[in-house]
Amino acid sequence: RNTRGYNTPVRSPDNKWVLLYPRVPIGWIETPDPKRLSDLKRFLESEKNFDLPGDVGWGFIDPYNAGKEMSRMARLALIAEKLGFMDIAHSFANKVTVYLSVWLDCKSANALIFDKSWGGMVSCGCTYVWNEKEKKAHCANNAKDFECPVLKDVN
Repeated sequence: RNTRGYNTPVRSPDNKWVLLYPRVPIGWIETPDPKRLSDLKRFLESEKNFDLPGDVGWGFIDPYNAGKEMSRMARLALIAEKLGFMDIAHSFANKVTVYLSVWLDCKSANALIFDKSWGGMVSCGCTYVWNEKEKKAHCANNAKDFECPVLKDVN
């Protein structure tokens, strides 16, 4: 179901719908410009200790923004691998695995849930409470007990 009504399913003889995409080279994963290697290595070395802020890494944030941050880390892992910094590449890849599992293993404070009204996966949402001492808001609801703002107002 969507905003226009119910979807008509696609039928095929073998009940499969295969999308084929041609492989297109991605510039920053392919061979880097030799003139920029020293700059890339210096930048990567300066970023090797990059980690996600606690609220992002442990799911106290909406999944869209968390995904963008994890994507940055995954991109750094690919660049490190291409440049031969395997220890940095493995470090980033391990962190991405841990942070993704927070969402995929339902350990996030802002859990992914199925929206029965519209269909599809949505995040639980957060009831933010301002922390004056830290000067930032925290997700105060308990998604594990389905204290989800998104379930209170499905529209």
